[in-house]
Amino acid sequence: MPVAPPAALGVVNLDDDVRRGSLYLHKTLWATSPGARGTITVRVTALSSRATAGFFNGADPDTATALRAAVQPELRLPRGPGRWAYTVTSTVLPGPGCYAFDLRGPHVNQRIVFRTILRSRRRGVAKRAIRRTTNASPRRFTSTELETALLTNPNDEARSAACATATVEDRARHTFGRTRAQLFVCTIRLMRAPARAEAFDVQVLHHGCFIAERIRRGQAAYGCIRP
Repeated sequence: MPVAPPAALGVVNLDDDVRRGSLYLHKTLWATSPGARGTITVRVTALSSRATAGFFNGADPDTATALRAAVQPELRLPRGPGRWAYTVTSTVLPGPGCYAFDLRGPHVNQRIVFRTILRSRRRGVAKRAIRRTTNASPRRFTSTELETALLTNPNDEARSAACATATVEDRARHTFGRTRAQLFVCTIRLMRAPARAEAFDVQVLHHGCFIAERIRRGQAAYGCIRP
């Protein structure tokens, strides 16, 4: 979401998400502050229907049946004492409607309500929202900024990083669905896997946080570009 709800552009658009049957996988990044106490549990509830929503982690499932069997009812956000901790998941949603994230933990009891749409069905609404927020264009980040963030990432520091803007062919891999966010291709050597550098697709969100997914499945890194 480019702005916070309930602003018009704070609505979640499902058009670019991976879809299996009637289910949409919406990539979601959670950041836990250094001051968080204990583990925070998140559940997602459909408010406008009786459909079931949940969370999924792993490679994209081939079928809706496989996805339904793998959906988890809750997500646990780890504590990051002394540093920020990041958790990336896919929120599994049964389609457009109203939903809520319920967060529970030590000193945490919060409900975040959000709405999802298919922009193709709400084209007029989307166009009006864009006109109302012409001055809220998301910042564009450079490959150098991303490389610096990877090398100084307190969540998962890299030994080396070299990044370039994703080409049309790179985007065709649909690692993050048909996203309009900035995409880069980086060669990263992580501290926890020092033997060699690996190729990653990296999505940078509007607020500077990034999600790096290894092109050869099975490894990922998460963090943020700091101002």
